[in-house]
Amino acid sequence: MYIGIGSNMNNPHRMCEEAVERLSGLEGFQLKRVSSWYFTEPVGYREQAWFVNGVAEGSTLLAPLQLLENLQKIESEMGRVRDFKWGPRTVDLDILFYGDEIVELPGLTIPHPELHRRRFVLVPLCELVPELRHPVLGITVKELLTGISEEGQEVRKVEYL
Repeated sequence: MYIGIGSNMNNPHRMCEEAVERLSGLEGFQLKRVSSWYFTEPVGYREQAWFVNGVAEGSTLLAPLQLLENLQKIESEMGRVRDFKWGPRTVDLDILFYGDEIVELPGLTIPHPELHRRRFVLVPLCELVPELRHPVLGITVKELLTGISEEGQEVRKVEYL
């Protein structure tokens, strides 16, 4: 399963790293690997700082709704406030894929309903699993990325000295 991670507040890179630490300590969840981090242009509400985004790969014994509840708890503990859609955030944790399952519940859709439109998700996801096939769209992550416009969605790998 794959979780999108993002932040654009309070030292975003550190917030993303802390989210990974919290994920790795989550009971019933095993962290396997994490993509590189990327600076990404905001989508939706554009009058805000750029984000740091990445993707974590893991396995879990938690049901999708239980996993969502745990991710939202981590977000809350890390200071996430949901002022308005697409606004700035200390941390954002989204379930992108849960194996090849398709989940449609109130408040939870898997695969994430917007991932095929978001370069900030597809670039790090493609780094980890370019051949992963989207269970609804039937095409790979690499094909999704190739088909998406770069306009208004700049994504640059974070380079540290």
